[in-house]
Amino acid sequence: MTQPGYPAQYPDNNEPLQQNQGSNTIAAWALGVAVVSLLSILLMGSFALIPGLIAVVLGIVALVKAKKYADPKAKRKGFAISAIVLGTLVTIFGVITLVFLANVFGECADYDTAEEVQRCIEEKAGV
Repeated sequence: MTQPGYPAQYPDNNEPLQQNQGSNTIAAWALGVAVVSLLSILLMGSFALIPGLIAVVLGIVALVKAKKYADPKAKRKGFAISAIVLGTLVTIFGVITLVFLANVFGECADYDTAEEVQRCIEEKAGV
């Protein structure tokens, strides 16, 4: 709400700023997903890149949405940026892990029987 005699504040896209509308909850969700993806590296390895990508997308959406809030604390830009950074790191680590595993164990897929594949994997893993 604006006071009489003062013009309303508008961002670049000519939409009124949201005031007293809570805070940017997408930024909090993005950071939560990024932290979970960071922790899931230990449990899932290269499959953690999926939540990492989700965190990046949510972080970008949260940054765009942050422009619509008047209160700097409600914008939660730090949450969104942190989610983008963590999600990107997890995604990069997941891709590197996938490439590494494909290089190490890729030749095991050329064998015909399950026993030969199992023996190849055990030799490569040192078991």
